[in-house]
Amino acid sequence: HTIYCMAKSALKMMTISLAKELAPNVRVNGVSPGAILWPSHDDPTSDIKNKLIKEIPLDRLGTVTDIAQTVHFLAVSAYITGQIIAVDGGRSL
Repeated sequence: HTIYCMAKSALKMMTISLAKELAPNVRVNGVSPGAILWPSHDDPTSDIKNKLIKEIPLDRLGTVTDIAQTVHFLAVSAYITGQIIAVDGGRSL
């Protein structure tokens, strides 16, 4: 997972750097989605699905609506910049 971790770290730093550089005219935020949809190419077994859901405190997968509501929240919140919001049902806690 080295490349994935490097890319996630770079995206976080880019969000913070751009938020500082482009303020006050532009706000820059990010959304970090958790488990939203099962992979369409490889349907996991029900045991794997249940194991993943047990790791999520809200006890369910997220939905595209959960992501859209977070993006909308950031779009209308005029005093938030440089933040990355995890929309993962608490899995990252």
